[in-house]
Amino acid sequence: MLEIGELCYALNSVTYHNFEDGILRFCQRFIRYGQSNKMISNLYAIDLMPKMFSAKKNNFLNQTLARLQYACLLWGYITYSGK
Repeated sequence: MLEIGELCYALNSVTYHNFEDGILRFCQRFIRYGQSNKMISNLYAIDLMPKMFSAKKNNFLNQTLARLQYACLLWGYITYSGK
């Protein structure tokens, strides 16, 4: 990445994700992210346990998806077996 440029933190950045592949793939993705967090947590002895959050755009769908995302992250984190 250093060949491309410098990596910097952007406090006010916004990331858009494409979840057109359905709710099952959405869940699988965040379970995998939870497992990755646990792997990193074990490797570096840091706590990366997922924390509940609210969607920025406060409506029923976004809040439901935020809770589902959290549940999938947590499931991946607590079921990671170290494979």
